[in-house]
Amino acid sequence: MCRNKEIFLDGRSLSNIIFIAANTKDICLIHQNAIVVRPYYGNKYENTLAKLKIYILKHLLDSRDVREVIKRDFINKLSKPSAVSFNDVVDALG
Repeated sequence: MCRNKEIFLDGRSLSNIIFIAANTKDICLIHQNAIVVRPYYGNKYENTLAKLKIYILKHLLDSRDVREVIKRDFINKLSKPSAVSFNDVVDALG
């Protein structure tokens, strides 16, 4: 099941849309625009969203096409693109 299908019907350009999901099933049609994060289970020390905010501001906000940046930082960094999570990329980028 894919959510937010209406985005495809509005005529919006996918070059400036980022999907954030905790489940890879939610991004089945738009994986090139997606950043997968670990699910949140109530840990008050969890800082994934804070790191994601910094990443978006630093790397994606001014990019012409977010898909190129996501491909560079997520899909090309790790060997299993379908299982790549933001947390894994933060670790890989150092």
